[in-house]
Amino acid sequence: MSINPDSTNSQLINYRTRSASLLEKGFSELRDGRWAIAEELIWGSLTLATKEHALSLGHILSAEQEIRNYIANLGEERRDRQMRDSFNQLDSFHDMVEKVRESGLRLDYLFMLLDDVASTIEKLWSSSDDNLSAAKR
Repeated sequence: MSINPDSTNSQLINYRTRSASLLEKGFSELRDGRWAIAEELIWGSLTLATKEHALSLGHILSAEQEIRNYIANLGEERRDRQMRDSFNQLDSFHDMVEKVRESGLRLDYLFMLLDDVASTIEKLWSSSDDNLSAAKR
């Protein structure tokens, strides 16, 4: 099956725009103390950034496990722990919120965890741009 370049470019822009919007909204919700909503929004941003990266290389991802495996494998290839573990970090976010609530730990821990995920999202965006530039040469 061949991929229509115009459709691909449109989808790449859509993924990036939505991912960036979700990331921004996620951090806004986090600052307002709506942690569960923040987690979902940042999860969505990471998912879309991963799908964008895969599509920039001509791969289409759809199933959640397929997306998780892609980012884990990419992190392994690049020896990037943050990238490899990004979905696992989000999986543990709820438990971290509970620990913060119960023990009075500072909220900095939550922001640090999500900063790691945000860093991965930004790396994926940058790498997608690099992939597209290389494809044009």
